[in-house]
Amino acid sequence: MQLLLTSTAAMSLVCSGTELGLSKGRTETVPFEISYRVDVDGSRWSVEPCDEVKKIRSRESALLILYEGSNPRLNMHARTTLDLISGAFEDRLLMGRYGFIRRGRCEEAAGKKL
Repeated sequence: MQLLLTSTAAMSLVCSGTELGLSKGRTETVPFEISYRVDVDGSRWSVEPCDEVKKIRSRESALLILYEGSNPRLNMHARTTLDLISGAFEDRLLMGRYGFIRRGRCEEAAGKKL
């Protein structure tokens, strides 16, 4: 089984899939695509174009938790994960009955290593 990223990898990824939008009791599913730069050894990541570099929250075996945060006062929870083996990606922001859930796969962007 080939890893999407090795432990020393730093690369650009293109992630695509579907986004489930939640608003006022309705749901809508649309395609999405987003690009990331991930440096596993440096424990950092960013959304491209890279405006802000963030620290990887944690690593659980092959699962990177890029971001996780919550605000109980606002009933808000956010989490972004990337599976290093399968390339599976999930990004969610939920705030009460509103928010989005993006699910898909990531691949190395052709010719774009860090």
